[in-house]
Amino acid sequence: MWDHVGPERAVGAVAYTACSVIAPGVIRAENPRNRLVVGRPDGRPDGRLDSLASLLNPTGLETTVTPRIRDAIWAKLLMNLIGGSLAVLSTSPMKDVLDKPAIARALGCDPGDPYEGLGKLAKSGHLQSIAQDLQAGRPMEIDAMFRVPLELAELMQVPTPNLDLVIELATQRARAAGQYHDTAG
Repeated sequence: MWDHVGPERAVGAVAYTACSVIAPGVIRAENPRNRLVVGRPDGRPDGRLDSLASLLNPTGLETTVTPRIRDAIWAKLLMNLIGGSLAVLSTSPMKDVLDKPAIARALGCDPGDPYEGLGKLAKSGHLQSIAQDLQAGRPMEIDAMFRVPLELAELMQVPTPNLDLVIELATQRARAAGQYHDTAG
């Protein structure tokens, strides 16, 4: 990719859309508000991204350009780590899980804090996509959604004992369902 696309043409994107797979190839958007955040990894302004946003916004896909795409990616990863892992364990929408303040506090989170995105998750009746995969018997994105962010935390020497436990339990749930195979399993 580096040689063929080139880093100067790379764009990061974060999608916020609550969807459910109704049938193979049939997706239903659960949330009337769908967002896309785009930005260059180096943070430089790019008129092409501004043009893309202006083309997509009238279609109903709310598109914003950010100079800090890495921050946007980490905010989404946090929502996936917490919401996805708890959804796998509970097979419940986050409004039925994160409305219990003790669970959120045990994870070091404040479910009413919209800055962290947990306030929105705590009200969401949408079942996280990874839990939909579990229920449907599809392969689960355990590594990309759960394990890689925790490996990065370890690399950066950021302790995550609560998430380590929850993620390991969610991973074991996927293994037990036969929907995740790794070298540790």
